[in-house]
Amino acid sequence: MQVPEWLVSMIYKCLEKKPVDRFSNGVELHEYIVRNSILASGNLEWGTDRIIKLEQENERLVNENKALQEQVSAFANMKPGQVENLLRTSANGTGFPAKKSAMSLQNLLMILGSLAVIAIVAVLLINRNNAQLQNEKAVVNTRNNTVPLTDEQSFRLKNARNFLLNGRIAEATEMYKTLAMQDIAEAMYEYGNLTLLNNSNKANCAEAMDYLRKAVRKGYTPAKRTVGMLYSFAADTLALKQKGYQGCDFNVDIRNGAKLLMEATLQGDSTAGVLLDELNIKYGMR
Repeated sequence: MQVPEWLVSMIYKCLEKKPVDRFSNGVELHEYIVRNSILASGNLEWGTDRIIKLEQENERLVNENKALQEQVSAFANMKPGQVENLLRTSANGTGFPAKKSAMSLQNLLMILGSLAVIAIVAVLLINRNNAQLQNEKAVVNTRNNTVPLTDEQSFRLKNARNFLLNGRIAEATEMYKTLAMQDIAEAMYEYGNLTLLNNSNKANCAEAMDYLRKAVRKGYTPAKRTVGMLYSFAADTLALKQKGYQGCDFNVDIRNGAKLLMEATLQGDSTAGVLLDELNIKYGMR
Protein backbone atom coordinates (compact mmCIF):
# COMPACT_ATOMS: atom_id res chain seq x y z
CA MET A 1 0.00 0.00 0.00
CA GLN A 2 2.93 2.34 0.60
CA VAL A 3 4.50 1.91 -2.86
CA PRO A 4 3.78 4.96 -5.09
CA GLU A 5 1.85 4.20 -8.27
CA TRP A 6 4.48 5.88 -10.47
CA LEU A 7 7.15 3.55 -9.06
CA VAL A 8 5.09 0.46 -9.84
CA SER A 9 4.51 1.76 -13.38
CA MET A 10 8.26 2.33 -13.77
CA ILE A 11 9.02 -1.27 -12.74
CA TYR A 12 6.47 -2.65 -15.21
CA LYS A 13 7.98 -0.52 -17.97
CA CYS A 14 11.48 -1.82 -17.16
CA LEU A 15 10.17 -5.40 -17.40
CA GLU A 16 8.45 -5.03 -20.75
CA LYS A 17 9.31 -7.95 -23.10
CA LYS A 18 9.85 -5.75 -26.13
CA PRO A 19 12.91 -3.48 -25.83
CA VAL A 20 11.09 -0.71 -27.67
CA ASP A 21 8.54 -0.55 -24.84
CA ARG A 22 11.21 -0.08 -22.15
CA PHE A 23 13.21 3.04 -21.30
CA SER A 24 15.61 3.71 -24.14
CA ASN A 25 18.59 4.37 -21.85
CA GLY A 26 19.66 5.09 -18.29
CA VAL A 27 19.31 8.84 -18.74
CA GLU A 28 15.64 8.53 -19.67
CA LEU A 29 15.04 6.27 -16.65
CA HIS A 30 16.83 8.73 -14.34
CA GLU A 31 14.79 11.67 -15.64
CA TYR A 32 11.56 9.70 -15.12
CA ILE A 33 12.49 8.94 -11.50
CA VAL A 34 13.51 12.51 -10.70
CA ARG A 35 10.45 14.06 -12.35
CA ASN A 36 7.93 11.74 -10.69
CA SER A 37 9.56 11.78 -7.27
CA ILE A 38 9.38 15.60 -7.28
CA LEU A 39 5.72 15.59 -8.29
CA ALA A 40 4.60 12.68 -6.12
CA SER A 41 6.59 12.87 -2.92
CA GLY A 42 5.95 16.48 -1.94
CA ASN A 43 8.90 16.16 0.43
CA LEU A 44 10.00 19.64 1.44
CA GLU A 45 13.22 18.48 2.99
CA TRP A 46 14.18 16.72 -0.22
CA GLY A 47 13.37 19.86 -2.19
CA THR A 48 15.48 22.04 0.13
CA ASP A 49 18.41 19.64 -0.10
CA ARG A 50 18.10 19.62 -3.88
CA ILE A 51 18.11 23.42 -3.96
CA ILE A 52 21.28 23.52 -1.83
CA LYS A 53 23.01 21.12 -4.22
CA LEU A 54 21.92 23.15 -7.24
CA GLU A 55 23.18 26.36 -5.63
CA GLN A 56 26.55 24.72 -4.89
CA GLU A 57 26.79 23.45 -8.47
CA ASN A 58 25.83 26.87 -9.77
CA GLU A 59 28.53 28.53 -7.67
CA ARG A 60 31.12 26.08 -8.99
CA LEU A 61 30.16 26.81 -12.61
CA VAL A 62 30.26 30.56 -11.99
CA ASN A 63 33.79 30.27 -10.54
CA GLU A 64 34.96 28.12 -13.45
CA ASN A 65 33.51 30.57 -15.95
CA LYS A 66 35.20 33.48 -14.19
CA ALA A 67 38.56 31.68 -14.28
CA LEU A 68 38.17 30.93 -17.99
CA GLN A 69 37.27 34.53 -18.76
CA GLU A 70 40.35 35.71 -16.86
CA GLN A 71 42.53 33.36 -18.90
CA VAL A 72 41.06 34.61 -22.17
CA SER A 73 41.54 38.21 -21.05
CA ALA A 74 45.12 37.50 -20.00
CA PHE A 75 45.94 36.04 -23.42
CA ALA A 76 44.36 38.99 -25.19
CA ASN A 77 46.44 41.51 -23.21
CA MET A 78 49.77 39.70 -23.48
CA LYS A 79 52.67 41.22 -25.36
CA PRO A 80 54.48 39.05 -27.96
CA GLY A 81 57.41 38.40 -25.61
CA GLN A 82 55.10 37.28 -22.80
CA VAL A 83 53.28 34.89 -25.12
CA GLU A 84 56.59 33.38 -26.25
CA ASN A 85 57.68 32.88 -22.60
CA LEU A 86 54.36 31.25 -21.77
CA LEU A 87 54.67 28.90 -24.69
CA ARG A 88 58.19 27.91 -23.62
CA THR A 89 56.85 27.24 -20.12
CA SER A 90 54.04 25.18 -21.57
CA ALA A 91 56.54 23.03 -23.40
CA ASN A 92 57.97 22.04 -20.00
CA GLY A 93 54.57 20.87 -18.77
CA THR A 94 53.72 23.84 -16.53
CA GLY A 95 51.25 25.70 -18.77
CA PHE A 96 49.03 24.98 -21.74
CA PRO A 97 49.96 21.86 -23.73
CA ALA A 98 52.51 22.68 -26.42
CA LYS A 99 55.32 21.24 -28.42
CA LYS A 100 58.93 22.03 -27.52
CA SER A 101 59.14 24.46 -30.40
CA ALA A 102 57.38 27.81 -30.26
CA MET A 103 53.70 27.71 -31.19
CA SER A 104 52.56 29.36 -34.36
CA LEU A 105 50.04 32.15 -34.31
CA GLN A 106 47.49 29.71 -35.72
CA ASN A 107 47.93 27.38 -32.73
CA LEU A 108 47.61 30.30 -30.32
CA LEU A 109 44.38 31.39 -31.99
CA MET A 110 43.09 27.81 -31.70
CA ILE A 111 43.76 27.86 -27.97
CA LEU A 112 41.99 31.20 -27.59
CA GLY A 113 39.07 29.91 -29.63
CA SER A 114 38.85 26.76 -27.49
CA LEU A 115 38.82 28.83 -24.30
CA ALA A 116 36.08 31.02 -25.74
CA VAL A 117 33.98 27.96 -26.59
CA ILE A 118 34.51 26.54 -23.08
CA ALA A 119 33.46 29.88 -21.59
CA ILE A 120 30.28 29.90 -23.70
CA VAL A 121 29.46 26.34 -22.64
CA ALA A 122 30.00 27.31 -18.99
CA VAL A 123 27.59 30.24 -19.37
CA LEU A 124 24.98 27.95 -20.95
CA LEU A 125 25.38 25.47 -18.08
CA ILE A 126 24.97 28.27 -15.55
CA ASN A 127 21.80 29.49 -17.27
CA ARG A 128 20.39 25.95 -17.38
CA ASN A 129 21.30 25.44 -13.73
CA ASN A 130 19.63 28.72 -12.77
CA ALA A 131 16.46 27.67 -14.59
CA GLN A 132 16.46 24.32 -12.83
CA LEU A 133 17.05 26.07 -9.49
CA GLN A 134 14.07 28.33 -10.04
CA ASN A 135 11.92 25.32 -10.96
CA GLU A 136 12.95 23.52 -7.77
CA LYS A 137 12.14 26.58 -5.67
CA ALA A 138 8.79 26.90 -7.40
CA VAL A 139 8.00 23.28 -6.50
CA VAL A 140 8.85 23.95 -2.84
CA ASN A 141 6.72 27.10 -2.79
CA THR A 142 3.83 25.20 -4.35
CA ARG A 143 3.99 22.54 -1.65
CA ASN A 144 3.79 25.15 1.10
CA ASN A 145 1.37 27.88 0.14
CA THR A 146 0.62 27.52 -3.61
CA VAL A 147 1.16 31.29 -4.09
CA PRO A 148 4.24 33.41 -3.27
CA LEU A 149 3.96 35.36 -0.04
CA THR A 150 4.30 39.13 0.11
CA ASP A 151 6.88 40.64 2.46
CA GLU A 152 4.09 41.69 4.81
CA GLN A 153 2.56 38.20 4.84
CA SER A 154 5.94 36.62 5.54
CA PHE A 155 6.53 39.08 8.38
CA ARG A 156 3.11 38.43 9.93
CA LEU A 157 3.54 34.67 9.54
CA LYS A 158 6.87 34.86 11.36
CA ASN A 159 5.27 36.89 14.16
CA ALA A 160 2.47 34.34 14.49
CA ARG A 161 5.06 31.56 14.85
CA ASN A 162 6.86 33.53 17.55
CA PHE A 163 3.60 34.12 19.44
CA LEU A 164 2.92 30.38 19.31
CA LEU A 165 6.42 29.48 20.51
CA ASN A 166 6.10 31.92 23.43
CA GLY A 167 2.74 30.52 24.52
CA ARG A 168 0.70 33.54 23.40
CA ILE A 169 -1.99 31.31 21.93
CA ALA A 170 -4.78 33.87 21.58
CA GLU A 171 -2.58 36.34 19.67
CA ALA A 172 -1.16 33.58 17.47
CA THR A 173 -4.64 32.27 16.68
CA GLU A 174 -5.96 35.71 15.73
CA MET A 175 -2.98 36.42 13.46
CA TYR A 176 -3.21 32.99 11.83
CA LYS A 177 -6.93 33.58 11.21
CA THR A 178 -6.20 36.81 9.33
CA LEU A 179 -3.59 35.05 7.19
CA ALA A 180 -5.83 32.01 6.68
CA MET A 181 -8.40 34.25 4.99
CA GLN A 182 -5.62 35.20 2.55
CA ASP A 183 -5.36 31.61 1.29
CA ILE A 184 -2.05 30.74 3.01
CA ALA A 185 -1.85 26.99 3.64
CA GLU A 186 0.30 27.14 6.78
CA ALA A 187 -1.98 29.76 8.35
CA MET A 188 -5.13 27.80 7.48
CA TYR A 189 -3.67 24.72 9.15
CA GLU A 190 -2.43 26.52 12.26
CA TYR A 191 -5.66 28.48 12.75
CA GLY A 192 -7.83 25.41 12.28
CA ASN A 193 -5.70 23.25 14.54
CA LEU A 194 -5.37 25.85 17.31
CA THR A 195 -9.12 26.42 17.22
CA LEU A 196 -9.80 22.70 17.68
CA LEU A 197 -7.20 22.34 20.43
CA ASN A 198 -8.40 25.36 22.41
CA ASN A 199 -12.06 25.14 21.54
CA SER A 200 -14.76 25.91 24.09
CA ASN A 201 -17.54 26.55 21.57
CA LYS A 202 -18.69 23.80 19.22
CA ALA A 203 -19.87 26.42 16.75
CA ASN A 204 -16.20 26.98 15.86
CA CYS A 205 -15.57 23.32 15.02
CA ALA A 206 -17.05 23.40 11.51
CA GLU A 207 -15.06 26.49 10.49
CA ALA A 208 -11.83 25.01 11.91
CA MET A 209 -12.29 21.72 10.07
CA ASP A 210 -13.10 23.59 6.86
CA TYR A 211 -9.77 25.43 7.05
CA LEU A 212 -7.92 22.18 7.79
CA ARG A 213 -9.48 20.50 4.75
CA LYS A 214 -8.52 23.48 2.57
CA ALA A 215 -4.92 23.11 3.74
CA VAL A 216 -5.10 19.40 2.89
CA ARG A 217 -6.26 20.22 -0.65
CA LYS A 218 -3.23 22.49 -1.00
CA GLY A 219 -1.03 19.49 -0.13
CA TYR A 220 0.12 20.85 3.24
CA THR A 221 1.63 17.81 5.03
CA PRO A 222 0.83 18.71 8.70
CA ALA A 223 -2.81 19.23 7.70
CA LYS A 224 -2.91 15.75 6.16
CA ARG A 225 -1.51 14.31 9.37
CA THR A 226 -4.00 16.12 11.62
CA VAL A 227 -7.13 15.54 9.51
CA GLY A 228 -6.07 11.93 8.95
CA MET A 229 -5.74 11.45 12.71
CA LEU A 230 -9.13 13.09 13.44
CA TYR A 231 -10.89 10.97 10.82
CA SER A 232 -9.19 7.77 11.98
CA PHE A 233 -9.71 8.18 15.74
CA ALA A 234 -13.02 10.05 15.69
CA ALA A 235 -14.80 7.14 17.41
CA ASP A 236 -12.20 6.95 20.18
CA THR A 237 -12.99 10.00 22.34
CA LEU A 238 -10.40 8.94 24.94
CA ALA A 239 -7.62 8.82 22.34
CA LEU A 240 -8.65 12.24 20.98
CA LYS A 241 -8.79 13.68 24.48
CA GLN A 242 -5.27 12.41 25.17
CA LYS A 243 -4.15 14.21 22.00
CA GLY A 244 -5.87 17.45 23.09
CA TYR A 245 -9.01 17.29 20.93
CA GLN A 246 -12.06 17.16 23.15
CA GLY A 247 -14.34 20.09 22.32
CA CYS A 248 -15.62 18.93 18.93
CA ASP A 249 -17.35 15.96 17.36
CA PHE A 250 -15.59 14.51 14.32
CA ASN A 251 -16.82 12.31 11.51
CA VAL A 252 -15.51 8.75 11.47
CA ASP A 253 -13.77 8.05 8.15
CA ILE A 254 -11.08 5.47 8.75
CA ARG A 255 -10.43 4.83 5.07
CA ASN A 256 -9.70 8.47 4.18
CA GLY A 257 -7.98 8.98 7.51
CA ALA A 258 -5.53 6.14 6.83
CA LYS A 259 -4.99 7.45 3.29
CA LEU A 260 -4.08 10.93 4.56
CA LEU A 261 -1.79 9.52 7.25
CA MET A 262 -0.05 7.38 4.65
CA GLU A 263 0.43 10.36 2.31
CA ALA A 264 1.89 12.43 5.15
CA THR A 265 4.19 9.56 6.13
CA LEU A 266 5.46 9.21 2.55
CA GLN A 267 6.09 12.97 2.56
CA GLY A 268 8.46 12.59 5.51
CA ASP A 269 6.16 13.23 8.50
CA SER A 270 7.38 10.81 11.19
CA THR A 271 4.50 11.64 13.55
CA ALA A 272 2.04 10.56 10.86
CA GLY A 273 3.94 7.27 10.64
CA VAL A 274 3.50 6.72 14.39
CA LEU A 275 -0.23 7.47 14.12
CA LEU A 276 -0.53 5.06 11.19
CA ASP A 277 1.10 2.34 13.29
CA GLU A 278 -1.37 3.06 16.11
CA LEU A 279 -4.23 2.76 13.64
CA ASN A 280 -2.90 -0.54 12.31
CA ILE A 281 -2.66 -1.95 15.82
CA LYS A 282 -6.10 -0.63 16.82
CA TYR A 283 -7.99 -2.01 13.83
CA GLY A 284 -5.66 -4.75 12.67
CA MET A 285 -5.22 -3.02 9.29
CA ARG A 286 -2.75 -4.32 6.73
